[in-house]
Amino acid sequence: MQRNIQHRIIRPLWRFARATNFAAVFGHARAPVALPAGFDWKFYLDFYPDLRKAGLRTEQDAAEHYRWHGFFEKRFTCAPDHYLMVRHDAIRRRQLQNIAAFNEQHVQIIKNEAAAVQIAVSVVISLYNYGQYIEACLRSVLQSSLKDIEIIIVNDASTDNSLSLCRRLLDCPVPVTILDKSINTGVSHCRNMAIRQATGDYVFILDADNEIYSDCFAEHLACMRADAQLVACYGVIDLFDESGRFCGQVSDAPFDVGKLLQGNYIDAMAMFERRALIDIGMYDEKLLEQGIGYEDYELWLRIGRQGKKVGCIERPLSRYLQKNESMVAVSNRFYRRPLVAWIRQKYSPHSVTGRRTAVLVVGMHRSGTSALAGVLSLMGAYPGLDLIGPERSNVKGHFESRKIVALNDALLDVLGARAPESGDLPADWLGCEETRRAAESLKKIISDEYSGREIFMIKDPRLCLLLPLYHDILNELEIDVRVVAIRRDVREVVESLYERDRLPHERGRAYYEKHIRALDHNLAGLQFISVTFDQLIETPGAVMETIRAFIPCLSAGDIPGLDCQIGQFIEPGLRHHSIRTAQSPASVFTIVARTWDHLCGSAGGPDFLIIGAQRAGTTSLYHYLCAHPQIHAPARKELHWFHAGPQDEDGYHNGHRSRQWYERQLAGNGRIAFDRLLHRRKLTFEATPEYLYHPLVPQKVFQLYPAVKIIVVLRDPLERAVSQYFHEKNAGFIAPDLSIEKYFDRDREIASVEEQKLLHDDGYFSFEFEHCCPIARSNYGRQLARWLRCFSRDRMLIVRSEDLFHDPVPVVDAVCGFLGIARCAGILQKKNVDCNSSNRPRLSDGQRARLLSFFPYDLSVDKFCSPTSGALQSVPSGEPGGCS
Repeated sequence: MQRNIQHRIIRPLWRFARATNFAAVFGHARAPVALPAGFDWKFYLDFYPDLRKAGLRTEQDAAEHYRWHGFFEKRFTCAPDHYLMVRHDAIRRRQLQNIAAFNEQHVQIIKNEAAAVQIAVSVVISLYNYGQYIEACLRSVLQSSLKDIEIIIVNDASTDNSLSLCRRLLDCPVPVTILDKSINTGVSHCRNMAIRQATGDYVFILDADNEIYSDCFAEHLACMRADAQLVACYGVIDLFDESGRFCGQVSDAPFDVGKLLQGNYIDAMAMFERRALIDIGMYDEKLLEQGIGYEDYELWLRIGRQGKKVGCIERPLSRYLQKNESMVAVSNRFYRRPLVAWIRQKYSPHSVTGRRTAVLVVGMHRSGTSALAGVLSLMGAYPGLDLIGPERSNVKGHFESRKIVALNDALLDVLGARAPESGDLPADWLGCEETRRAAESLKKIISDEYSGREIFMIKDPRLCLLLPLYHDILNELEIDVRVVAIRRDVREVVESLYERDRLPHERGRAYYEKHIRALDHNLAGLQFISVTFDQLIETPGAVMETIRAFIPCLSAGDIPGLDCQIGQFIEPGLRHHSIRTAQSPASVFTIVARTWDHLCGSAGGPDFLIIGAQRAGTTSLYHYLCAHPQIHAPARKELHWFHAGPQDEDGYHNGHRSRQWYERQLAGNGRIAFDRLLHRRKLTFEATPEYLYHPLVPQKVFQLYPAVKIIVVLRDPLERAVSQYFHEKNAGFIAPDLSIEKYFDRDREIASVEEQKLLHDDGYFSFEFEHCCPIARSNYGRQLARWLRCFSRDRMLIVRSEDLFHDPVPVVDAVCGFLGIARCAGILQKKNVDCNSSNRPRLSDGQRARLLSFFPYDLSVDKFCSPTSGALQSVPSGEPGGCS
């Protein structure tokens, strides 16, 4: 009996106590945490030798150690990324050794006997175990409209059937050279070998898993020959995932070194003047000493820093395959952050933009600002030196600088605005002597606390009131400012304030309204995003992606185990006050709050938006969804609030109206209040087709409502444009005698000019673009690319109007599934589903052929949709980036 007690109880307890320094067990120095999902106890014990030495052996030992001790030491809890990191680091080291030992004995040159031709372009393809992709790549090259090319393939010691597939190419009429290497040296070394072997005046870099369009080489060659100063040029690249779904575009902006330092937006697929590329130094093979990948990024920055000229062709010329688990994608998880930092340091004396970045975390007390600041800290934003530590009401810490909080309290005290019952700040507070003295102190604190930090964070709820002061000081110090605001239900905030400070509900609500009123006023004109406390607690990963898109210099996606760390940090159990889960009877305060909501009539932001396209069936989908019992109809279908839309009867643009007005329209001018009083949660939305094409709308929507879902309805571009012609003609917006050919031709003259006006004047309403640009408004690829820069793929859906017209039931059911509401086939009634197409004259084959010549882009809508189900499909995004 005694032996069993010693074996089963005393020894495990002793081993565990030793590993946790005793205090965690017997002294209860801190509360235990929950185990993360996917906790691998064997890895945990194997990876940390000190645990084995302490005598920990079992799953229970590992779990208890982590709950009491490992979490606070930020120990890793799962193995895959670690093993992958070790594997890829071994590959990198082996490639460096192989490069150093490489000689002519390690390569076999294989050529075909094609007739000698004058070579204009040498196509360079590096190949390593891409047997499943290389045939499609080579097929696209052979279908090129430019025939005076040669193909140079460098097989980097592939172990699959890649080489045998390439040998089949030797029978083609195009000159082919295969450099078959016996040792693996990496992509930079392979490309440099091929460039030296090339005989053409120009080389085109092509990866073995990508493809080109037929006019790709011809367009690049024409661009290079048109300007003798160009050393390189590139065209827009369409992104697709492995299922064939369209994912956006890259290489879609002119060459700019400053923009490159913010992040690489240009792919490797480009054409170079061969001799100039050799003089520049080709690809840096020593980059492997820092990590795997980013050889293209380094080359583009080197070209830019040497003052070379690079051309950009602003239309799609190739397609890029995005693979989730490619070697570069996996290794980027580990190497990107230090590797990108090394490259930027090499080519820029400062950080991303030549300026540091300050992230200001703002929000009312007890709104989740500390949790949000903790996430930002894990993502890489430096919180400061001397921070206020954790306490009973905030066990994870405040992430607030003691000096900054003391400064803010002192300033608000002097200005008479510190106490909860105090009024707003004086109108002239920024110019008073006390504020000027505080500004000088603030400069010194920023210099002392955040010196040398590329990106840092200042968090204090008092910033709601003092935001203009901080914005002005940081601008004066030449520091970029990004504001991240967080909001929480007023009732939860007031209850939390009462629990912590015993602040009466009435005073708590006044305190809340004072901060939110000041925050809304101070955010006007600033770059900011807003998230909610519910979003942060329930979907921290989505909030993290939203922040990354807004602040690209936070390289959060490349920190190993970040998702796991954030999941451990954001614990739903820390939420002590939830209006949605409260089971107690309604208090007087709750009844008053509900009545206030009823009188306000605001629905908050939209849950989803239908953004277009015009004449594609948005009205039909709108009516179907309005009939759904879980969706609340807006005051009218099209609100035109995110852009300067058409004038109303009073000569007023809705885009100039307030945010409160917009949210009242979503609420149906107060009708939603009855549903809210009865606790009936309904989704709110609107459907404005102009949102799809307007260049500034995606960023506006993202900044104000980053969690909104987007639905797009697409129709055959030619059919949509023809439908617009007859619609505008019947409405009297174009002359009755204007032919459709002249109407289409007019688009060429005005579309680009009007789009530039829209880009440079937020308040500009373009009648011409609204009614007379059918070709530009049918360019879905360009429009979707803007939205995909702001919203991830899981927040965007595409509906094909042809499927909606033919059989709306599966389409509407799929929309309901996407929105998370019940499928409701009974709501369907035939509403406007033919878009009036039966009332207009039919086009003859000859007329249709003539009209097709007006479209300078691919008319296929299928590439934006699932290849297996054309009805409805999520649109995946490209690599996350900021709105632009």
